[in-house]
Amino acid sequence: MRSLSLILGGMILHAAFPLLASAAVSRRNPIETVYRPAVAALQSLHAQDQRVFAPPEFIFGRPGPYVFDARFGNISHRQTASIVIEKTDLKGTLNGVQIHNVGRYNRIETLLQKVCSPQFENSHYIVYSCRPSSPL
Repeated sequence: MRSLSLILGGMILHAAFPLLASAAVSRRNPIETVYRPAVAALQSLHAQDQRVFAPPEFIFGRPGPYVFDARFGNISHRQTASIVIEKTDLKGTLNGVQIHNVGRYNRIETLLQKVCSPQFENSHYIVYSCRPSSPL
């Protein structure tokens, strides 16, 4: 009888483990919990025909004019309606620019603090909305 209990217990664990593992993975799914909410926030801000500065992966979530410009328009002088920034990229960019080019650092700080305002933030992205006629 005891061996039957062990066999049944093993079968239940064998059947339950993939379900539990699948539930754990789906709960941590970064596409659903991080990426799609940021895309939805971006889409709610502006029309599809407005230029956006965003990381490369956003081209799959939002059609329309799209630029990956890690310098936030400082070199190209392009204007944008929205900016999506990966938090890790922001820290790295600001640290590097602050050391090597103080003028560019000040322009980026002004852009992110006065010209654009954060509209959405999660663990990975910050979505900014920018005033339409503001030069970068």
